[in-house]
Amino acid sequence: MNGFRAGPRWKASVLLIAALVAGCATTFDPQPIDVLDSPADIYSQTEHDVTVFTTVLSDELARQEYGVDLASVGLQAIWLRVENRSDHAHWLLVSALDANYYPPDEAAALFHGALDDDEEVAITQHFRDLAIPLKTSAGEISDGYVLAPRQEGGRYVVVMLVGKQHVIDLGFAITLPDGEFDFESLDPQRIYAGQERPELDLGQLRAELRALPCCVTDASGERDGDPNHDDAIQCFLFNKGSGTVRRAIVRGIAYPATAITGAPTITIITRVCAGGRLPRRAAAPR
Repeated sequence: MNGFRAGPRWKASVLLIAALVAGCATTFDPQPIDVLDSPADIYSQTEHDVTVFTTVLSDELARQEYGVDLASVGLQAIWLRVENRSDHAHWLLVSALDANYYPPDEAAALFHGALDDDEEVAITQHFRDLAIPLKTSAGEISDGYVLAPRQEGGRYVVVMLVGKQHVIDLGFAITLPDGEFDFESLDPQRIYAGQERPELDLGQLRAELRALPCCVTDASGERDGDPNHDDAIQCFLFNKGSGTVRRAIVRGIAYPATAITGAPTITIITRVCAGGRLPRRAAAPR
């Protein structure tokens, strides 16, 4: 089966069509929100005296903040706050977060078709005002948004900041409330009707999995198939790992799903196996 890989022109065409459809009923009505007081989970990490806070707005919060429905044109608002307590400036590399990010003017232009001239000017300026500054000087705090193609269920946010003779490279695995997934339609009561389903904690689950055969077999049951050599899965289930697995995603490429539950989950697993630390949910900065 041949794979299909969408090229830039195809993606642009889809977004243009989405923008035209969304534009038929577009109204520009921004209602500014305080992200720190919103229901969104805030995550943070600190390195080289620079603390980065981040979250991804739900579709509804993004609609309030931007005054239009970003999801209708396939976009998502990623919020960042950079607290620079170092003695020199740091620059944000937006393309490391998402190579297909949308600058403010391009994102605003997706909604121009249904707005009058004054509203076009207003929405463009509003999108510019919400964008995070690329430079955070010593002792300063910057916050704002990056607009990127929408993902559902979870998103791995890479934040790279260039300082003096060093690069800060942080990763955040963020779960999202929006999306429709096939597992949500499963009905265990019907599928396992009449069967006893065990209640296992994590330790018991690992013990049960260790007892399973290492390999699948052919139809005769006599020949083994391929052994399970997936380092990320073995690390997660059995606390094993050589320490060489760092991340199970490719930078700059967004994978909407993987063999387990998605690229963000795989990333967490491999970082823990490699002795890394999980991105923590942060106490709201004040």
